[in-house]
Amino acid sequence: MKMDSTLGILSFEGKIKGKGTDPKKLMANFDGKVNRLDAMGYRYHDIDMDISADKGAMKASILSPDPNINLKLNASANMKSTYPKVAFELLVDSINLQKLHLMQDAVSYRGKLSGNFSTADPNFLNGEAHITNSLIRYNSDRYALDTVSLLAKADTSRNQLVLRSDFLNAHLV
Repeated sequence: MKMDSTLGILSFEGKIKGKGTDPKKLMANFDGKVNRLDAMGYRYHDIDMDISADKGAMKASILSPDPNINLKLNASANMKSTYPKVAFELLVDSINLQKLHLMQDAVSYRGKLSGNFSTADPNFLNGEAHITNSLIRYNSDRYALDTVSLLAKADTSRNQLVLRSDFLNAHLV
């Protein structure tokens, strides 16, 4: 049998309890751990996940202590209204794309991504996302970014996107 070179062994453990398939009615909890996932020639391991849904209110946390993809994600969503509401915070201590076999050059990232959208529909987007305290390493060069912000505002007459950063500002209507 020929093994796929992109995706290999997956080993995980967890507990899942719940009922329903409609996101607005779903009641479920998943507490688990990816013990091993072989992907693109890299072995991911020890990724903890805790995901819950309570009649449209959803929460998720993911923790990866792997030195090549060390991160913590906390996210929530509310699916009860017409448009979903989403909030997230992703703290990336380090992600090394070369060691993960995603790039040939030495590229790594460290920083924080956060967002809060009162309406997370792409056609009616309202909220903001921020990338802060970023450090990007590309081979022997290092690039520090203070803040990149995306502000979205939509109403019945128009949609706006505003991008603000140290190096680029844009306003789309």
